[in-house]
Amino acid sequence: MRIDLTPSTTPQLERSNSSAAAASGAPNNLEPVGSGAVDVANLSTGSEAVQQLKAHLAGVPDVRQQRVNELRQAIGNGTFQVSPAKIADAMLA
Repeated sequence: MRIDLTPSTTPQLERSNSSAAAASGAPNNLEPVGSGAVDVANLSTGSEAVQQLKAHLAGVPDVRQQRVNELRQAIGNGTFQVSPAKIADAMLA
């Protein structure tokens, strides 16, 4: 099946009333009410709270070196004991 779209075979489409009015320069309902009307939008994404948390986090060390040293010493001395109950509780919490 072949569709022929040459101008001689396609009918001319008429403009709707709204587009004809817009083309003629007729006023529409989207104009500002007053000459000094200004739209203002305030968006809040919580960025202030995020910035405060980032600043606080920057002061916290990545590794608690004192705790690491304590664990190394306990493992080296053979005094480090693993509690399966504590591990299970922490996993479920």
